[in-house]
Amino acid sequence: MRACPRPTWRTRIFSAAAVGFLIAGALCAAPTAAQQPESHVRGYYGRPVHEVVLVGSESRRAQVRDVGIPVGARLSRGLLRTTIGRLLESGRWADVQLDVQLDETGGVVILAKLVPRLLLTRVDIFGNDVLDEAV
Repeated sequence: MRACPRPTWRTRIFSAAAVGFLIAGALCAAPTAAQQPESHVRGYYGRPVHEVVLVGSESRRAQVRDVGIPVGARLSRGLLRTTIGRLLESGRWADVQLDVQLDETGGVVILAKLVPRLLLTRVDIFGNDVLDEAV
């Protein structure tokens, strides 16, 4: 029976670094408050929607009516979920994010960030018309 060789200092350092990266990756992957909007929205349920605002660099490609939340509707989890689902199912948007803020009158403002789905329909490649015979 053969004994396992004793690990070298390089192996120990590599192993320690690998464990450190795994722990750091696990900590970075933990959900944050920004990834869990439900935590602050829960207190706003039942309040009327006073305004829907498009935010982000792509806001010029959409209109408020595209979001489909009527002004005066009562905020609910179902309203937000169906809106996100409908917008994603349309195929027009790759990502939909809705955030909710209180306004000064006690209603809510919905901030909608819509990222358009870009479809690649054609690729043109230009280059040499003649290939080198020596290759």
